[in-house]
Amino acid sequence: MITDLALSELLGSNQKYVERIREMAAGGSRSFLFDVEDLAELGGFDVVREAKADPTLFLGYLKKAVLTRLMVEEPELAEVVGAEWGRVRDRLVGKGEREVNYLIPIYPRVVASEVTHESVSSLLSAAPNTLVCFRGVVVAASPPRREVVVPVFRCLRCGAESVGERVDFSVISPSTCGERVDGDTRCGGRLLVSAEESVCAITVQLKVQDVFDVAADSQQPHEVTVSAPEEVVRRLSQGDRVLVTGILRVSSLLRYSSASLFVYVEALSVERDAKDYRDLNLTEEDKKAVVAASKQPDIKQRLIASIAPAIRGREEVKEGILLALFGAPAEVNPDGTVTRGDIHILMVGDPGVGKSQMLLSVSKLVPRGVYVSGPRSSGVGLTAAVLKDETTGRFMIHAGSAVLANGGVLIVDELDKMSKDDRGALHEVLEQQTVTVAKAGIYTQLPARCTMIAAANPKMGSFNPNMSLAENIDLPTTILSRFDLIYILMDEIVPKSDEEVARFVLKRGQEKAPAYPPEFVRKYIAFAKNITPALAAEAEELLTAFYVQVRQKCAAAGDAAVKVGVRQLEAAKRLSLAHARLRFSSVVEKVDVEAALRLMNHFLEKEGFLTELSQLEVGKTSGELKSEERAYEVLKNMFTLAATAGAEGIPEEDYVLRCREEGIEERYVRKLLEAWKRKGVVMEPKNGKIRPV
Repeated sequence: MITDLALSELLGSNQKYVERIREMAAGGSRSFLFDVEDLAELGGFDVVREAKADPTLFLGYLKKAVLTRLMVEEPELAEVVGAEWGRVRDRLVGKGEREVNYLIPIYPRVVASEVTHESVSSLLSAAPNTLVCFRGVVVAASPPRREVVVPVFRCLRCGAESVGERVDFSVISPSTCGERVDGDTRCGGRLLVSAEESVCAITVQLKVQDVFDVAADSQQPHEVTVSAPEEVVRRLSQGDRVLVTGILRVSSLLRYSSASLFVYVEALSVERDAKDYRDLNLTEEDKKAVVAASKQPDIKQRLIASIAPAIRGREEVKEGILLALFGAPAEVNPDGTVTRGDIHILMVGDPGVGKSQMLLSVSKLVPRGVYVSGPRSSGVGLTAAVLKDETTGRFMIHAGSAVLANGGVLIVDELDKMSKDDRGALHEVLEQQTVTVAKAGIYTQLPARCTMIAAANPKMGSFNPNMSLAENIDLPTTILSRFDLIYILMDEIVPKSDEEVARFVLKRGQEKAPAYPPEFVRKYIAFAKNITPALAAEAEELLTAFYVQVRQKCAAAGDAAVKVGVRQLEAAKRLSLAHARLRFSSVVEKVDVEAALRLMNHFLEKEGFLTELSQLEVGKTSGELKSEERAYEVLKNMFTLAATAGAEGIPEEDYVLRCREEGIEERYVRKLLEAWKRKGVVMEPKNGKIRPV
């Protein structure tokens, strides 16, 4: 049988809890970790089952036992806690020991070793007021609020005080003052909550949803409200996968005459689940295995082969994705700003080249991968929203995909299908890696430190090599320039390659397993992320020479691409650092820089969007810009002369002929006219005639 005395003896005899209570007191906290299975020391597993069946009684005894131990270990803290609990006892005269002990202001983080419910939806069938343990994802959180635990009301007429009832998230007060004055006459005055005399606690409300792999098979993921003291949920943020242990409560109040009962969890502990690289605990055997693998001469090829093994070829794309998974360490600048270390990748290509398959493969490989589709995602869905909870009345910040992917990978398919306004939400996520919320009186910045791997289709159905990258996918330069690597995947007809692909597809499922299973790749990357490489002098000189020479080439060449900016230099640096991590090297050497520049140049060399020094073009060349200006000047001059003669426009063929005389290619002029008509730069007042708008 569980008693406070038995628990006090357990806490005093078990050195683990002696140290935890001392650490709690030394750190100014009122929370420590308690394993419910340790109750077996008091009388076997029957005691553990007793605690799980009636956790309210057990927790009250545990809090009282902790207070008893504090009187021995930390008398000063015990005196403060005892004084606060004394106020509770004074207000709850006539209540049982069960209710009074439960309100001791100490918050043991009780954890269970076994998950009692595999999904959030299964909580609906659990017995009320029992201990539950389940996994989920924090999708929303309210700011910490001061919440009334024991409400005390003061009469505005006579000043008498009376204690109300706290039921779930609501407070029930007497209708009027019941104090007797002048004999048997009741006061009947109006009552208001007394903030000074009421017993309060700092609490946080969370919305916890089914984890992605559990929710994938259901039509709609389920979520549950989790109420917890602030002490229990510190160091947590939206997007964290958590293991929740708490007491299942079923609301006894019906809202709006509904027959539905509201189910929520009163959390005893909310611990981050091991679903992130930072939470993967590598054993000594794991560390020895990954270190041994890193010394193999073909380690990079083996890791590349483990990325999307169902897709043949595309090694250069897989290598870029692999380096993006390793990433580079973030850099903190002297002014406190942070330069991102995550690497962003964009794949642009014809339908059927395996873009979506590679994205899905990455989402299954990483510990935290969030997959979204562009046409079905809004700007708020990608970032965050502020919504009012109907039950508690609190405004809660609901995390979007970018926040849920914090510390992992955000995978966006069909990026080009997103609306212009929704794509605008990506600017802050891609570069600053934050989501700023300023709504409903809430101003905060949520972390969105994630790698983005996106795919887009050309707007004309297939990639046109005669058009610039921006014209092919209709994405603004401000977004394109934020991607470190952009791959162009074209469905080219090569008989030998087509035969190899056909044989590979027909024999799919019969090949050998990839060099490394996903679990090993995750451990390898987790170990590498603890390495912070430094640039060697030779590597720094190579990157500097690359940047300076490219800038000079941009300024000197008339047909060079739009000038390369600092973002491309930072991208080359990040890729070099990631390559050094892949080798488990603490120094970035020449081989790392060469690999980074080769990746940056691959798609550009292939499609001709490159100068001799490998410049990244995300818009039009300066020669094209000059030709466009000349062509528009010709159009204005011709229309000015025609307008003086009363004409409504000029013949399109005459305009094309005049441009040819000016040295502008006919093919380019006709392409320019089509673009101008789409954008509303020119109009056709009559068939075959054009005029500027």
